[in-house]
Amino acid sequence: MAATFEDTTVIVPTLDEEANIGRLLAMVLELYPGVAITVVDDGSTDRTREIVREHGCRCPNVRLLDRSAAAVHGLTVSVVEAAIAAETRYVVVIDGDLQHPPEKITELRDRLVDGAEIVVGRRERVLVPWPWHRRAISWLGVRLGRLRLRLGGALTSDTMSGFFGARADLVRAVAAPNLAKFEPTGYKVLFDLLKLVPRSTRVDEVPYAFGQRAGGTSKIALNHLLAYARSLLRF
Repeated sequence: MAATFEDTTVIVPTLDEEANIGRLLAMVLELYPGVAITVVDDGSTDRTREIVREHGCRCPNVRLLDRSAAAVHGLTVSVVEAAIAAETRYVVVIDGDLQHPPEKITELRDRLVDGAEIVVGRRERVLVPWPWHRRAISWLGVRLGRLRLRLGGALTSDTMSGFFGARADLVRAVAAPNLAKFEPTGYKVLFDLLKLVPRSTRVDEVPYAFGQRAGGTSKIALNHLLAYARSLLRF
């Protein structure tokens, strides 16, 4: 019997991803029968929300969480809101630009089924031709993150990963009463989550190759780096 994934919600945070979101949704739905998908859109100005709604009309498992009118915008607050609202046992967070391989979702979910509480997609190889300063920022960010987690929280080797899975009840228990301890406008929600869970939390890792953006443009800007710096200093 083929595996089904009714116990998992795939959360896709988006901002102007019309070039990629339709392809990503089609891939996830084909790979994972029964999976729920929540696309949480933070105010796209292109056709992203329209494309998601079209998929939702054809497949009721696809849901759009429209945050365009939200008071606070940011990837972290978007993912946290979607994770708290999830009705499944597990959640998996994946970017909408196809830099995270959808075929790895099954490994993240399998580790959760086996007892892990958080599973981090660890960037084993970076296939993107980043300029030297982007590579330096990533290298420094990961290492600063590791140092910060040694002061409290659960440890992982890739603190800046945006591709991860978690038990939904753990996210709700940690995030709902501690929203002020997250950096809402930031983009490293995993790091904020790891800071707040007990050191004893079982954190597994699944290696993957971080790929090239399929379409559109990167959203990383100076304000995201400043948000990560604030998160490093927030206790």
